[in-house]
Amino acid sequence: MSQLEQDFRRYLALRPDVERCSAEGLINRRALARHLVKQGISKPKQLEALIGMLRRHKFSGVDGSAHLPTFRIAMKDGIALMDLPRDNASMKALQEAMRATDYDKGHTFKMVTGTAGIKAVMDTDAAKALSRNIKTAATTWGITEISMLFAVEARNTKGIVSTVATELALHGIVVQEILTASPELLLYVRDSDALSALGVLRTLLPPATR
Repeated sequence: MSQLEQDFRRYLALRPDVERCSAEGLINRRALARHLVKQGISKPKQLEALIGMLRRHKFSGVDGSAHLPTFRIAMKDGIALMDLPRDNASMKALQEAMRATDYDKGHTFKMVTGTAGIKAVMDTDAAKALSRNIKTAATTWGITEISMLFAVEARNTKGIVSTVATELALHGIVVQEILTASPELLLYVRDSDALSALGVLRTLLPPATR
């Protein structure tokens, strides 16, 4: 694969709308080539080579007739996303917050420890209490959690996360965070995007289960 093709594939990864429209024949190849030159994907003197590459490229897009395995979907608002430093003080505060979480009452508490920091997902009231006791790098308020629960067999299905992310991106919905507890996929979007996201995700269900 040439460097030009690699750069173009990276561009398509960021612009799934171009992939879909090209697959449906809605974009003129020469016009797309001129746009890619303006974007710095290739040099002006490579225009004809770029057009040739576009003609050879197989645009797959997103097949609207393809659906994900059956899943159940649930939503919960009133969530906050917290970024904390990865240190003992943060861990101690989070442990106390976890002990105060009553899962039987539907409370939310999730935590992921990365190499540079800690991401905590919790109810807004719990996040406000925690932020009074410890320094946070950033907190995002007004978040809705969307749970997509698949059958266990879905663990061996390719492309579930990429399909979900692509469909949401095509509809202008920014995913603030993604967590997995296979076979469950957890998406976090702003409250203002929640209903739109729900509508998009329902289109991915097999028609008989919508």
